[in-house]
Amino acid sequence: MNSVTAATNPSLVPSANALRTQIANLNPLLRAVGTYVGALSTIHDADETTTTEGMTITLPNPFREFPEVGAALRRAQGRSSAYGSGSQRYFWWIISLVQYGAMFDANAGLILQQYQAMPADGPTPAQRTEVLARFGALVRTLVADRNVLVDAEESFLKARALLEEDKGALSDGAPAMNRVIQRYEERIRDEVLKLSLYPVTRGLATIMSKAGGAQLEHLRRARDSIGGATAACGKAHDELSLLAGQLLTIIGQYQGVEANLKVAEGNAFVKYVDQFQLNIARETWKALSAYAVEALKG
Repeated sequence: MNSVTAATNPSLVPSANALRTQIANLNPLLRAVGTYVGALSTIHDADETTTTEGMTITLPNPFREFPEVGAALRRAQGRSSAYGSGSQRYFWWIISLVQYGAMFDANAGLILQQYQAMPADGPTPAQRTEVLARFGALVRTLVADRNVLVDAEESFLKARALLEEDKGALSDGAPAMNRVIQRYEERIRDEVLKLSLYPVTRGLATIMSKAGGAQLEHLRRARDSIGGATAACGKAHDELSLLAGQLLTIIGQYQGVEANLKVAEGNAFVKYVDQFQLNIARETWKALSAYAVEALKG
């Protein structure tokens, strides 16, 4: 008769504290990337007409005198989805974590029902089949969910390489970008001054000042956030690598338990299931998923 391997700890309670640490570390990194992506989406590289309270003005193109910087901006805007890809995949993993917590809770409840109904000398064939099926589903789902995390890890690595290109033209260390902002500020100031000279256009001057000031703020935000976004992508890759490694440890533990469960027979099967600590494990998974969602909100 086959027997279980004593070296495999049968407890299904995950190491939640380590997972929480990586989740907490990731959230500010995602926000740093999001700040840059958001700034890119608000910058125009052509003359832009805007109407407020029935009055229309045309904001000048900030890059009219700096076509190379404008081209770099369009390149960055065109691949902004790649910059946010890692964050998006991480959000998918958070969703899958919430779903896994609910799945674990449901399957643990069904396994416990079967366990409580098992005869002392071992499960019936139907009970054994049901427990193995439920446990197998938990393992397979955890493996699939971790793959989403690995995809996010790779996406951040690719984004970092692209952002390094952007830094050369758009960061605060790029003289041309600083000149774009300085020149645009001068042009907006000149436009506001011209419009302020005549009573009929003074309302337009106010609109030009507000709209131009907003565009200047977007330019500065993009310039000032790109360095942080680049560093954040590298750090996010490292944190996700640690998180994926911790999940791999849990998967290895669960796979070892599953292997033992498949060979356990009779009373040994019943005793092995008894050591799963299912109620503690289900509460731990639920608490972990709730923590991840709350961390994202913060």
